Amino acid sequence: MVAINSQISSYEETTQNIARDLIQATRQKGNIFSKLKEQVQFDDKLMGWTMSNPGLRVQLFRFIDALPALQSKQKLLDIFNSI
Repeated sequence: MVAINSQISSYEETTQNIARDLIQATRQKGNIFSKLKEQVQFDDKLMGWTMSNPGLRVQLFRFIDALPALQSKQKLLDIFNSI
C-alpha cells in the first residue's frame, strides 16, 4: 500500500512539473503557444466581424460550400470575380 501511494505521489509531482513548464512556456513571447493563442484571438475577431455582417456572412458561406467543387485556379478566380 505504501508503494502504491509513493508511486501516485511521484506521478502527481511529475504531472505538476509538466503543468508548470507548460504555463511558463505559454507566458513567453514568440513561442508556439503564444502564437497559437494570438491566432485563436485573430480567428475569433474575424469570425465575430463576419457574423455581424449579414451580406458578408452569406457570401462567405456560399464560397465555403462551393470551394470543394472548384477544380482549378481559374474556377476559383471566376468565383472571386463574380462576387
